[in-house]
Amino acid sequence: MEVDDGGNPPRPAIIGAADEATAYELNTDSRELNPCISLFVTRFLVFAPLKNERRGACNSPVKVSLRPSLTRAVATAPRLSEISPIVRTPSTFSTAVTTSRAIETGLVVRAFAPGSTGNIGPGLDILGCALTGPGDAVRARLTVEPGVRVDEPGHPDLTRDPNRHASAIAAAEVLRRAGARVGIVLSVEKGLPLSGGQGGSAASAVAGALATNTLLGSPLDQDELLRAALVAEERLAGRHIDNLAPALFGGIVLIRSIDPIDIIRLPVPANLRVVIVHPQMLLRTTDARAVLPATIDRATAIAQAAAVATIVAALYSDDLSRLRGAIDDRIAEPARTPLLPGFAAAKAAALAAGALGSSISGGGPSAFALVDGDTGAAAVMDAMVAAYEAHGVTASGRVAGIDEVGARIEEVNA
Repeated sequence: MEVDDGGNPPRPAIIGAADEATAYELNTDSRELNPCISLFVTRFLVFAPLKNERRGACNSPVKVSLRPSLTRAVATAPRLSEISPIVRTPSTFSTAVTTSRAIETGLVVRAFAPGSTGNIGPGLDILGCALTGPGDAVRARLTVEPGVRVDEPGHPDLTRDPNRHASAIAAAEVLRRAGARVGIVLSVEKGLPLSGGQGGSAASAVAGALATNTLLGSPLDQDELLRAALVAEERLAGRHIDNLAPALFGGIVLIRSIDPIDIIRLPVPANLRVVIVHPQMLLRTTDARAVLPATIDRATAIAQAAAVATIVAALYSDDLSRLRGAIDDRIAEPARTPLLPGFAAAKAAALAAGALGSSISGGGPSAFALVDGDTGAAAVMDAMVAAYEAHGVTASGRVAGIDEVGARIEEVNA
């Protein structure tokens, strides 16, 4: 789920009016179902034949903090720390660069984290994928004065208050975990829409954490970076990592649990494309979560679990046709559709144009569609944009692939 990128200044165009406390309470209730769905899928993965060996290590299933009962069954699956590096740090800037030297030389690093789609339809809080194209970037430099300062928040509606900006909260947590008695100055470049359902706050948090960690000489591993970014996400909208994990690690991820962190990286079919259409409206994650049902019936739980399992089966079998009918969210989508003018028509248009499936991206308002190939994706995007506009909603779209790299350091400048 995407959160509200930091500050929450009044915006007349924002839809919904629930307070954050209520949203978090409902978030807590909704998690009672998701471990059941996720455990069902995890057991499927443990016993499923691995058919993606040709894709290499980056597409192998990955688990972090494996439970003892599953360790033997997934012994062939590398842990996140064992695969080829996902968080890229230039070899010229390693732990050999001391913190004092970084301060003295005014060293600046720029970290980038991609946008993402949370849930992927039925996988509420447990599925997410990183997308090629726009993301958020954070430039960071060390100072001798302790604490975190935000020089450029990235958007006029975002605050410079370091206690309310996603990148600054994550950076402060990295400093705390590393025991560093220095300061960080941040400048944020927002490439993702605010409150748009494309993982903007998660990207800012991940980029802020990675940039800070790199300046310190990378004392924290990827697990700790994820936890640092989670502090920001939890403070702003709730405890979920379906945008954070793909933004940091890249690819398509299944989240078995947060405590302990237990993530499986799923295979990425080469022809899979994601159409993202952004209607010109805002929907805060807290408001989107506030409308989620506190309980669901057995039939809905079974259908949701079957849909998530089918998505996983389609990815492992490299058979995109199996996704048709699997993007079937019976929990969040029915509750959130009334908040999203034009979405129902855009989804219907996507399916009519040949999409494999369509749903709300994260908490909305963006919508997504999964498509087989570039040619079909362009037609689906045009159909969705036209459907929104027919309902009086201006919208823009793009076609993305799956970003399999995740967060990376793009520049190191003295």
